[in-house]
Formats: sequence, C-alpha cells, structure tokens
Amino acid sequence: MNGKGVLGIGIAVAGAGLGCVLLCGCGDDSTKTGTQVQVSEQTKTEVKDMRDMYKDMGKDKKKKN
Repeated sequence: MNGKGVLGIGIAVAGAGLGCVLLCGCGDDSTKTGTQVQVSEQTKTEVKDMRDMYKDMGKDKKKKN
C-alpha cells in the first residue's frame, strides 16, 4: 500500500473507535433515567447554615467599608 492508503485506513479506524465511544457513552445516566443523588435532611441543614454564615460575613464586610 502507498502512504495515502495507510493514512486513510488509520483515519477510518480512529473514526470507528471514536464513534464506538460516543455510542456506548460514558456520561451521566441521570439525564435518561431521571435519577438524582439523594441528600439527607442533615446535609441540607448544614448547607443552609453555611450559606447563612457566608451571607452574614458579607454583610459584616460591607458595614466595615
């Protein structure tokens, strides 16, 4: 085979490999199944407390300026 034939075969094999990866998928199934990560009430409360704390810190910073 000449150089163009080998290059063409190489591109075809690479394209087939990429196509297989895209078809098989390695992404997030939640978009298809509707599943979501379950968060406990304790974690929700902790996150809310941290948000409130940072909001208060921002208010205090504005008062000092």
